[in-house]
Amino acid sequence: MWELDHRREQPNASFEAAARIGREFQLDIISEWWSWEKTCYDLGPFFSPPGLVREETSTEESEHDGFVEDIHSLHTPAGKLEERYLRSVHDKPGYQSKYLLGTPQDAERWLSIPAGSPTIDASAFFRAREELGEDGIVMIDLPGEPMYEINARTGSETWGFWLKEERSLLHRLVAEAQARTLAFVKALLGAGVNGLFGYCGPELCIPPLASPRDFQEFVVGYDRAIHDLIHEAGGQVWVHCHGKMGPVLEGFLAEGVDCLNPLEPPPMGDITIGEARARVGDRMSFDGGVQIGDFEICSPVEIAQKTEAVLEESEGRGLILSATSGLSDWPALSDRILENFRTFCAVGRDVGARVCAKGG
Repeated sequence: MWELDHRREQPNASFEAAARIGREFQLDIISEWWSWEKTCYDLGPFFSPPGLVREETSTEESEHDGFVEDIHSLHTPAGKLEERYLRSVHDKPGYQSKYLLGTPQDAERWLSIPAGSPTIDASAFFRAREELGEDGIVMIDLPGEPMYEINARTGSETWGFWLKEERSLLHRLVAEAQARTLAFVKALLGAGVNGLFGYCGPELCIPPLASPRDFQEFVVGYDRAIHDLIHEAGGQVWVHCHGKMGPVLEGFLAEGVDCLNPLEPPPMGDITIGEARARVGDRMSFDGGVQIGDFEICSPVEIAQKTEAVLEESEGRGLILSATSGLSDWPALSDRILENFRTFCAVGRDVGARVCAKGG
């Protein structure tokens, strides 16, 4: 279960109940190590060397009751960039009111920022791997793939317009992000950090916002080199992408993804585990299968049926059975969620053992 480390102290009684279920069924843990926490990279301008870009932060009153506006400014060699975030003072959801890149002139300012040379402190990675032992796997969480790094600075609205109006500019931006990501991965590998690398982001460049052609150009076209570098070093690649995978499944295969998450079944997605397996064979594995929302709205009988169906379709190979998101989607877990979580675990262990034995 994503985001549930049953070895740790939990935030409230309901999550502690979930942790007890996790310990009872000995759930595998995928522990994320945030690879950029102790590097010289500054993620504001995306991997700029310290001292070359002056940053300013401030807060202003907002016209919206209960909110303030946080302002982050970057003074680049080509001029000033600014982003704004509407933040609740009462712990309500916020809103990005202004993205860093809103015009082609902003993009040129961002491109003027020199790239830095990463210095990696990998000590926490080795400690995390030793501490976890055989209870799971440590995933090296990259700061995002190149397309996602640019989309995060334009927002999806501008990104969508620029796919039509500023396509060559987007290629320049994503190519620059790719170069910096490649340098970062090389530094990680040079520091001895290797294994399972993971990230999210491609879900922002798939239908309906972007076309399959856009996905091929801006995701497959730039991510393949990063994955090749990881594979040459003996590592593996896990990628998170919500949404309908039907139009882009083979694209993930072509760029060298080893495991695709969360592969949502219909109606949220458009393809089942069995259908995906028929298209890619054993060349890619999957992580997911049961919608997280079903834990709240379905009965235990329905959860059991859905879990068993996913396992049977997998034929006992190439599947990490998990929910499509984590339990932290809820601030507290209801009795129904906990009961369905237990059912999911029990059926997963029982039916999983049977289908794996049958599949050899």
